[in-house]
Amino acid sequence: MHGVFGIVKNKLLFYPIVNCPDQRTVEFCLRDVKHVSRYRYMFQHNALELWMYNKKRSLLLVFEDKTIRENVYKHLKQHCEKLIKVEMAAVINRWINGEISNFEYLMFLNSAANRSFNDLSQYPIFPWVLSDYGCSELDLTNYEMYRDLSKPIGAINKSRLQLLKDNYVLELKDKTLTHPPCIYPTHYSTPGYVVYYLIRKVPEFIIKLQNGVFSPSERIFRSIEQTYYNSLKLSADFKELTP
Repeated sequence: MHGVFGIVKNKLLFYPIVNCPDQRTVEFCLRDVKHVSRYRYMFQHNALELWMYNKKRSLLLVFEDKTIRENVYKHLKQHCEKLIKVEMAAVINRWINGEISNFEYLMFLNSAANRSFNDLSQYPIFPWVLSDYGCSELDLTNYEMYRDLSKPIGAINKSRLQLLKDNYVLELKDKTLTHPPCIYPTHYSTPGYVVYYLIRKVPEFIIKLQNGVFSPSERIFRSIEQTYYNSLKLSADFKELTP
């Protein structure tokens, strides 16, 4: 929603002026701000993401330009008394030592990569970890049960990867192309993929994204197993999971 943002004494204030029927002012105390990081919104360095001690979800603030963003960032760094500084090396060590879960570690990596639950275009990504989603029992001591995380999902199926490389070579020779040649014709995460996974949780997202209609029934998310098979086999499906 659009609105007017300000910092008055020890409070953050946001007064919505568009897309908010009740027009209530949103207030946050500076002492409740736990962490703040710069955020890239719509490929512009113009946003901040704030985490609070008393809120489960973060707050994404998008400003008119980078200069305003930087001024607000400096003010928060100076006046938020309980601000926590998060360093990547420290988080990695905590994960290695088993002090934080895989979920927490992956969410940290997503945050460091400018991915947020507040932005469908840069929603958090979770990798496919297992290589078999159809078995009735999981033997986690068997390394063959795991996906090769050294490769993107598009490179795991060797035969499909070779076809993609062959097509790339053909595109390099094609002088009529209006776009640069590429190996992967689609992305691993898009707003469409996010709402595909979340269709039962927030169906209004996919209706809004597709101009008031659902996808054809054969394209609606049905199971993790089938989705993994498609991401591994189809020629234009390389999506990862989403939390």
